[in-house]
Amino acid sequence: MYSAPERRTPSELRVLYEVQPDVRDVIVEGRVDRRLVSWYLHERGGGRARVYAVDDRIDPQSLTSPGSNPGKRDYVIALAQEVGGLEEPSITCVVDSDRDGFGANQDEGASEVLLRTDFGSMDAYAFQQRPLQQMLSVGLGRDFSASTLISDLTPLLVDLAVARRALHEVGVPVVDRFVRAISKKGGDARIEVPELIRRSLAARGESSSLDEVVGRAEYFHSLVPADPRLIIRGHDIAPLIAWHQNLSGDHARSANLESMMRTSLQASDLDDYPLFQELRRRVC
Repeated sequence: MYSAPERRTPSELRVLYEVQPDVRDVIVEGRVDRRLVSWYLHERGGGRARVYAVDDRIDPQSLTSPGSNPGKRDYVIALAQEVGGLEEPSITCVVDSDRDGFGANQDEGASEVLLRTDFGSMDAYAFQQRPLQQMLSVGLGRDFSASTLISDLTPLLVDLAVARRALHEVGVPVVDRFVRAISKKGGDARIEVPELIRRSLAARGESSSLDEVVGRAEYFHSLVPADPRLIIRGHDIAPLIAWHQNLSGDHARSANLESMMRTSLQASDLDDYPLFQELRRRVC
């Protein structure tokens, strides 16, 4: 069972790394990411690496520049900036790319110890054919093609991504039950982005900005990259799988589906991605 260590300040970590340059710490945003990265490095011979969720390794109050209304991603970036510049790569920090795929400033928080996921989030690594097929066949007992599932869900995930990006500019989240905005026209399911934005704004009493936000969503749709995993939100995948496969009970719970997706991954599914190549180079 994972036992969180005593938390340190950035200055204490710098001293630790200077005194023990052979230490290899990897700091990620949360404990779910910690489990995935720790498992992968163990599979690839990175036994000397210690992987921590940022809240377990650092006291957020000791960071000098986490930004306004900071989250875990901000804490990891701030930590990377404050402990960078060491002669030995004793620490590696990893954050989700988030909105970088829409052309956001990818130099944000640039540091030699900071790495970003290859896609919008860590969960997107499981959105590929082999692990999804294993989840469908073994975890859910469904006789359904993973390639068809990916083809069906990708447009919906893109719709959600552009809606989220546009709403982010006005500080409004997408409503939780976004599947209610799915419509089928000509046999193809799509999310009615204007309707989803309208519902999300109305939930916050900000409907006056509807046209502006819809316009921004159309703009962001023009920026969608060739690989949509660069922009999709990992936590959107599970609810759409539950909707698509008409799941019920425990199988429909997002936490359970996300767990099945992650545990269907094999280390070989991750080996060729730049993030995991760099992690191996640094700590294995």
